[in-house]
Amino acid sequence: MFSHNEWFVCKSDREFTEAIIPLKEISANVTKVKSFSTTTKGKWQLKVLGTNTGEEKEDLSIVVFGKQGKSPKQKVKNLNYEPFMLNIEGIGEIIKISFLYKTGRKVQLHKVRLKDMDTKQEIGFYIKHISHEDGMESVTELAAVLPNIQPLTDVSYSVNIKTSNFPASDTEADVFITIYGGNGDTCQRKLTPLSYPGVLEKGEVNVFKIKAVDLGMLTKVHIEHKAVGYGAGWFLDQITIEDSQNKGPKYVFPCQQWLDSSIGDKQTSRNLKLLGKVNRTTKRLHKGTVDIFVSTSDVSNGSAKCAVFLTICCEKGNYDPVIFARGSLKQGVTIESSVDLSQNLGAIRKVRLQMEDDASEESWYCKEVLLQHKQTKDRLEFPFCQHFTSDGNNLVAELPALFPDGPISTVKTYTIFITTAQSSKKTTDASMFITLHGNLGDSGQRKFLFKGNVSGKQQGSGFQLEAVDLGVIQELTISQEKQTIFQLEKVVVEEEMLIKKSYVFMAQQWEQKDNKMMAMTLQVTETIEQNNSLAMLNGSNRMASDGEWNICLNEFNKEEHTEPAEYNIVILLYGEKGKSKPFVLKRKEGSQVKGILSYKLNLKYDLGLLYKVRLGLEDEKDRGALSFFYFKMQHTKTMDTFLYSNKTRPLSFDEDRWIEFPVEWPLRSSLSVVKYTVAVFCPDMLSWKDGSYMSVCLHGKNGDTGDRRLAWHNSQGTKDEPLTATLDAVDLGEMHHADISMSSRNDLQIHIQNMHVKESLRNNLYIFEVNNDFKISRNKGEIRKEVLVSQVILNKNADFNQEKPFILDQKKDAEEEQEDHLVKVYTGDARGAGTDANVQIVLIGDQCSSESVQLIHPLEHQNPFERGKVDTFKIATKALGRIQSIDIGHDGKGFGSGWFLDKVEIIHMATNSKIVFMCNRWLAEDENDGRTRITLYS
Repeated sequence: MFSHNEWFVCKSDREFTEAIIPLKEISANVTKVKSFSTTTKGKWQLKVLGTNTGEEKEDLSIVVFGKQGKSPKQKVKNLNYEPFMLNIEGIGEIIKISFLYKTGRKVQLHKVRLKDMDTKQEIGFYIKHISHEDGMESVTELAAVLPNIQPLTDVSYSVNIKTSNFPASDTEADVFITIYGGNGDTCQRKLTPLSYPGVLEKGEVNVFKIKAVDLGMLTKVHIEHKAVGYGAGWFLDQITIEDSQNKGPKYVFPCQQWLDSSIGDKQTSRNLKLLGKVNRTTKRLHKGTVDIFVSTSDVSNGSAKCAVFLTICCEKGNYDPVIFARGSLKQGVTIESSVDLSQNLGAIRKVRLQMEDDASEESWYCKEVLLQHKQTKDRLEFPFCQHFTSDGNNLVAELPALFPDGPISTVKTYTIFITTAQSSKKTTDASMFITLHGNLGDSGQRKFLFKGNVSGKQQGSGFQLEAVDLGVIQELTISQEKQTIFQLEKVVVEEEMLIKKSYVFMAQQWEQKDNKMMAMTLQVTETIEQNNSLAMLNGSNRMASDGEWNICLNEFNKEEHTEPAEYNIVILLYGEKGKSKPFVLKRKEGSQVKGILSYKLNLKYDLGLLYKVRLGLEDEKDRGALSFFYFKMQHTKTMDTFLYSNKTRPLSFDEDRWIEFPVEWPLRSSLSVVKYTVAVFCPDMLSWKDGSYMSVCLHGKNGDTGDRRLAWHNSQGTKDEPLTATLDAVDLGEMHHADISMSSRNDLQIHIQNMHVKESLRNNLYIFEVNNDFKISRNKGEIRKEVLVSQVILNKNADFNQEKPFILDQKKDAEEEQEDHLVKVYTGDARGAGTDANVQIVLIGDQCSSESVQLIHPLEHQNPFERGKVDTFKIATKALGRIQSIDIGHDGKGFGSGWFLDKVEIIHMATNSKIVFMCNRWLAEDENDGRTRITLYS
């Protein structure tokens, strides 16, 4: 014990006094600090002594954290230790404070003190230097120092951000994160990159460090960015967080969503729930006795007076639920149980918690479920961090078992649509119970409140349930109370992804389960997969590319400490409607910030959706001196943004004056870069001399390569061994002709028999028959010749000496091509579902749209669009490309013009491919929203 028992005398608040206190060994009884009898009203006095190291006036704010919440952000009024008031009400016992500094400048703190004006309690804080600029507002956290309580420690969190590998999923937006835990949150932090520009590249994991006072068990993450515009967003796969200094667990927060202002729900922020914790030593549990520990929150939030069921789900089945009796899960307790594992069921895959369905309004908060092997002490942790309520919305929750060596199973949302047959009687609301079965397990029985049918017509109702990934849905069990009179027609289960899966179950007869319930078990009768991309684009499948664009690129020279050359860059943009003229980006006219060159160019004509960029050096002599690893283009009005970044494989002008790369847009297919090998056959290649040059421009369905000078791999060829060269270009698709150009510093005469071009993507070999003599004069400049493709070898193992003729019809005009489709229209089976109105349809492809076609004569030779019938029509259209959506509706004429359209199937007769467009709604002026036309997406 250190005993002083003397006054400390200090002349000024700004000075410090020291004293030597000797150690005395005495026996003492440690007594608990008495609680203050006075109740706090949240009025606290703050004194801060610090030094602002910046030139401008400080702009410092503070947030106070307690065990039950946090205060609003409040301004620090001075740094000279003069007291000022803070309103800190209802946050419980104070555990830390956070200082937030907007400008990012450093502040040196010397002393911080809080005093409760009601209880007179004073709290000190460990002092540190505000120097780590972790966010939009630099943040420093200080732990509270309280009597007989160990203060919280500082933790350096390693935040691992994984970006998806989808096209255009990367971003350079400023990303902000807030991490939540049992001890509050970090406040908003900016994820600051180590280098500029800070790009979260697709398919990559970026690691960031965040320093904070220990948050305890992490529970949630909020992530957001501020970028606006199609393509400026981001597809976040998942976030994992761990203590970078101690070997603790890794917290997993899956996202698997777009954060883009133009896609889906157009949100650029997400709240991510904790999926689980991964420990490096976690092992699979499949046999022996397992102890179960269920922990509730120590914060007052109600307690469950109804029973709670815990089900351990394994690879080959489930154990009987462990029942925790009514009232046992009280506030701040850990309740125990155990279960004997059987090796027959395999390893534990997930845990399900289910609250007893009770009419009374009960709730409880589950903090965590721990399974621990009694002998080996191996543990599985399931941090539910969730409120359970008896109102039917939060009765059930599941979490997967996570392992360091295995794939991560996520929690998915399944939407269930129940369709009943027509009923002449008004029915009341009733409860239905559904269990989904997949190849990876089942959902357990879930309760849904089914609304009564009051219209007398077919009704579809959607319910949602969350469950650990069930894999492929195979079976559904549905039950209802015996006295309910719902006549089930079908059930559709939808799994929302980029490719939406729909599982269709056709109803059977109800079977009596017991004295109170009726049930039926249904097998999947049809599985429908639909590309959800176009729907997520909100129906917008066109881009206007005319107008002003900002072009930014990052360069680096291979030789260090050399000044960049005064070169100019040529750029061409390719779109669905054509290509731009060459734009020359003059180095002297561009602006430069941190190595990023910026230019502006103006497209006078709309090129449609851009799909390729070609960059070149204006002067051939500059080749080999420059590389790029960053390119960005952004429309100044629409903010449409394309970003290319690859620090490990920069774009280099080593072997060519030109480089090409595809433009990627979210939820759209993109092309890839292909290597083309060019072989030129001449009877006497020795006549090809030094100082002679050949260039080639290849033309295909997807544009052209531009004139590319060929750098021969072999110095000379023979009659059987041609001169060869390679060039990299964005996939041209099917080639149809090439332009050959030649020049020489000497007079030259040469005969070229043919030219072969082999592509690396499909290994097709294109043969261009030339059979021409060329007389090249040094005084007459370049000569050019256009050559058509004469043969194609469709053999992936083809070499340049194989010839299998496949004659291309050069007169074939894609716009004149006709294709036949079968249109199958399914009319619903509800009362009054048929129609006598005139029905029209428009097919919309990724290349163009058909004319409006009236559906009159079905192939079944029956009256069309009658209740419960399927009508098939054959229509001819121009080549549409891939059909992405249809527009269908009627003119409202005739008796009973209302129409219930179930779905439409489009079958391409040449390929027999089928695309399904689900509707399942009324097209009638007196039903739903009154619409008689609708656009459906595949």
